[in-house]
Amino acid sequence: MSLIKCPNCDKSVSDQAKTCPHCGVDLTAKKKTKKTKVKSAPAAPAPAAPAPVVPAPRPPKPHHFPFLLGFFIVIAGLISAGINIFFLIKYIEKTQSPENNCEVSVLPTENPDEPKDEPKDSPITPTLPTTENKTYTGKRFSFEYPSDWAIATDSYNNIYVTKSTKTDGTPDYPFVMVHEDGTDDMTARDLINEYYNSAARYFTNYEVYSEITTGKLGDRGFYQYAYTYNAPSSSNRIIDYRYALKVGDGLFMLSSSVEEDDNVKTTQSDLNKIVKLIIKSLKKGE
Repeated sequence: MSLIKCPNCDKSVSDQAKTCPHCGVDLTAKKKTKKTKVKSAPAAPAPAAPAPVVPAPRPPKPHHFPFLLGFFIVIAGLISAGINIFFLIKYIEKTQSPENNCEVSVLPTENPDEPKDEPKDSPITPTLPTTENKTYTGKRFSFEYPSDWAIATDSYNNIYVTKSTKTDGTPDYPFVMVHEDGTDDMTARDLINEYYNSAARYFTNYEVYSEITTGKLGDRGFYQYAYTYNAPSSSNRIIDYRYALKVGDGLFMLSSSVEEDDNVKTTQSDLNKIVKLIIKSLKKGE
């Protein structure tokens, strides 16, 4: 048993007493209970401050300089190649000779009426016939020819200057043929190339004797080439020189034909003189 203080008189009384013996107060209702201190749970530790967010390092920006450098190198290479090809083509066109290729696309581009000076190998010699000349005058054209030669024709309206004729009136070798040919939209270059590319179909054992070249007599320019073939009427091969020129609005084809025999050089020299005379004197009809 222990003593407690009366809550009313503050005197000591037994803790078993139901009333205070001193003041009579009911101790059962007023008895104080000991207060027990409840220990609070330890406070939870404060949450740790979040770690500072460090931004991830940004990837380095790609360098465009090598790409641009490569691009410009490629472009420069293409431009350089184009320039080289351009000048190579120009060089080929400048140095390409019609003797090496007779296609229309690579022939000289000069005006057919004003080609280059007469080539050294031109079959036309500068000497004119010394005999008195005659004039042939037809409906379509006229020209001069030596008086000791004759005029003959054939069914194709070709005009021939010849030394002799056959029994049917057609020319015998040697001769010079004159014929107005071509169409309004053709040039002398077109005409000589058309004949060059098609002649093999019309002659036996056709072979080119001299490739296409240009020539000029006075103010008359022309294209020329030569070929050989076997003629049924001759035991010798025939050498035929072809000339194409434009006179006024007319386009003409001339041909000098001679047999390839022992006298071919002398005969060809005579024909050359006649060809030159015809080219210089040829006139288009009205």
